[in-house]
Order: sequence, then structure tokens, then C-alpha cells
Amino acid sequence: MKAKYKIIKVLEEDSFGKAYLASVDNDEKKYVIKQVLIQDMTDQEKKETLNEVAILKKLDHPNIIKFKEVFIQRKPVEALNIVTEYADGGDLEHKIKDQNKKPFTEEEILDYFTQICLALQHLHKKKIIHGDLKSGNVFLMKNGIVKLGYKFNDINFMNRCINMRKLKKYYYYFPPEIISGKPYNEKINIWSLGVLLYELLTFEMPFNAKSLPLLSNKINKGEYAPPSSKYSSEIKDLLKKCLTLKPELRPSIDEILKFPLIKDRINSKLNEVQYDQDSSKTMVKKYKDKKKEEEKHHHHHHQEEKKEEENKKPEKTEDKTVKEPNKEEVNKEKKMMNEKNKVSNIFKKNKKDKDSNPTVPGDKKTFTSESSSSTKKTTESKTNFLMKRNDPNFQKDKQYKEDEIGKILNDRGYKDLLDDKSGNFDVNKMSEDQYNQLRLLNYLHNIANNQEPDSDEEIELSK
Repeated sequence: MKAKYKIIKVLEEDSFGKAYLASVDNDEKKYVIKQVLIQDMTDQEKKETLNEVAILKKLDHPNIIKFKEVFIQRKPVEALNIVTEYADGGDLEHKIKDQNKKPFTEEEILDYFTQICLALQHLHKKKIIHGDLKSGNVFLMKNGIVKLGYKFNDINFMNRCINMRKLKKYYYYFPPEIISGKPYNEKINIWSLGVLLYELLTFEMPFNAKSLPLLSNKINKGEYAPPSSKYSSEIKDLLKKCLTLKPELRPSIDEILKFPLIKDRINSKLNEVQYDQDSSKTMVKKYKDKKKEEEKHHHHHHQEEKKEEENKKPEKTEDKTVKEPNKEEVNKEKKMMNEKNKVSNIFKKNKKDKDSNPTVPGDKKTFTSESSSSTKKTTESKTNFLMKRNDPNFQKDKQYKEDEIGKILNDRGYKDLLDDKSGNFDVNKMSEDQYNQLRLLNYLHNIANNQEPDSDEEIELSK
């Protein structure tokens, strides 16, 4: 284990490894270190595990557990240690148990369900399938945000479980195509989502049995007891569609998020918090810019320290004796230069041919005046935008918008983010918690308005 991490306690342990709660000196935040044993893995399994880590690094979504770093330890056992953020509200499996069968309200269920859907939508957009979707892999934050934990693209994990022939919790979420060893796609996640929804509605599994063969039989039949009559027919219809036996008949994650039931709950939630699109997206953009600047500064500082260390090292004494040039090497160099000149001349000739002929060799497409005019328009619009940015009236308008944000924040309950003197939004006061809450609201707003789910990432302050 890395020296900088102080282990607080073991969170869980299974046949694949351990999960530790840890902290770092001079950092109030807690982290989870997921230790994956790799000493007994085959080369192919190690490759798949490292591939999964590479995927984690690229994911950035308010409803997915955030990746921090990864390192390998050799002693006492060879293990891969994946460090992630810590969910301070526990997981959904324990939340369900703590309810002591006191039913969740439909609004609570939809809040959990919608955020899990947003996480899955982000994964499916990137062609990633979650390999272990269950209540124990859904984590809760005290601020109300729901986060999906890891195990992506690992269908081998499912196959290993089935080969063990021992009934485990995660079997209950397996779809018919996995149980039967048939081809699969991202629709396996929709089935597991249906099982999770049923669990929230009833505190039971839709398909239950005391042995794997019996459970497999029940899953393949797809028959389950209906949830309580206290829940709406719309949520029961959503459940039925998720637990459809044929994968091609199950809705996609995008289709689920367009269900009137989901959209109504999203709009209701946005009204509850008095969501304002412009101020929220601007705050998110400012916070991201600030973090990028901090990372850039940290990288620059690290590079400076590296240079200082290199300068401290004793200089190597160079052998200043002049060597006679080798005739063979000289001839070889001349030959290479001649070859380079030949290639360069060929490229120059090809370029002249391209300029004189509008058709690209080997391609049937031609460059028309229409395409060149569209390029010209794009260039002109960029030029106009750059000129506009320098316009003092434009800058004044931008400042006015930022002043308005301060007033809106005051109304929206974010008074702690306002600057004491100016009353405007102060990005330095924003916590990561508040940043993630605003990002989630932006995602919900985009779903409610049929916008691209990630469009809040691209907003520009100057627009």
C-alpha cells in the first residue's frame, strides 16, 4: 500500500479482493481503495482488468463514482489498487435493509432510478456495458446524489460466477440471455435495472429460488408477483418493459428517460430547487475552468521541482576528444539525404497536382464551391466572435450577466457562494459537492427538455 494512504478500516472482502476506507495526510476527504488480487490471474484476465481501469480514468459524470488513481503493490500479495471517491451515504442495498420494509414513496424511488439511468446513459453513449448492476453497486451521497460503482464490460465476471455453481446475490440480477449463454448487448443493463426497480418497490427479488437451476428456470420464464397497488400503473408499466424476456423488445436507456413518468418527476425536482439554467451552467463552467487552472499550476510546479532536482545532480564529464569521421557512416548519411530529397520532391509534385485538380486522387468526392463557401462562413463567424469578445459593450454585457448570477444565487439558496463585498458569485467558495449537485441538475434539465445529455459541458461564458 502507498505510504501516503492511511487505512481506516476494511469496508468489504470477497474472493476478488478487499475494499478499504482510507485517508491522506492534510486532506479531509476520505477515499476507497479497491484491492484486486492479480497474482493468480491469467495474462488475459490481467489485460481485461487493466482495460477496465483505463475506462474508469475517462469517465466523468456526477452519477458515477469518481476515479482518483491506480497503483500496483507486489508484497505481501500482487494486487492492483484502484483509488476512488468515498460515498458518505453508504449503498442502496443497505438503505433498502435500513427501511425495515417501510415502503419508499414513488418520488423517492424515481429519484434513485432516474439518477442510475443518467449514469447508464453516460456509459452506453461510450459503448460501455456495466457488468454488475445491483443495489450493492449503487452508492449514495449525503447531499442526495446517487452514484454508480464499477464493474464495466466484465461479462467474464458473470460467467465465472455461473461456473462456481454457488448461489450468490448478483445472480438475481442476471438476464435470461446471460443465464442461457446467448449473445448479449447493453440491454442486459435494462433487465438488471428492472430487477433493481422491483427491489425498491417490494424489498424482494422478482425471481427468487434456493438453487441456481431453479432460479435460472424462473428468470427464463419471466414471471413475478406484481408490486403493491399503492404504486402507479405507470411505474408498473415501466417495470414490465424493463423485465421483457426478449432483449430487442426492452427499451433503450434513452427511451426510458423519455417516459412521461420520468420527465414529470424531473420537472418537479427542478421546480423544487428553483433551478435556473443560465446561472447553474455558468457556475459549472467557472468551477471546471478553475480546476483546470489549478491542475495546470500543479503540473508546472511539479515540472519546476523536477528541473531543480536534475540541476542538483553532478554533471557528467564529457569526452572532448575529436573522433575522425567514419567513411562508411558519411556515405550512409549522404545516401539517406538523397532518399529524403526524392520523397520531398514527390510530395511537392503531388501538392501541385492537388491544387490544379479539385478531385482528390483515389476518392470520387469533389471539392465544390459550396463546401468552400461553408468553410469561409465558419471562418468569418469565428473572426466575428473573436472581434465581439474584444468589444467593450460585449464585455459590459458579460459583466451584467455575472452580476445577475449573484442575484439569482441569493434567491436559490446558495448564499454561501456569494462574495461578501460584491454580492457576486465567487467560484473559490464552491465545494466539489455543490459543483456535482449543479451538474446533476443540468443533466436533469437537459433530459426534461430533450437536449443532449452532455451539452452542459460545452457552454461558454462569453455566449
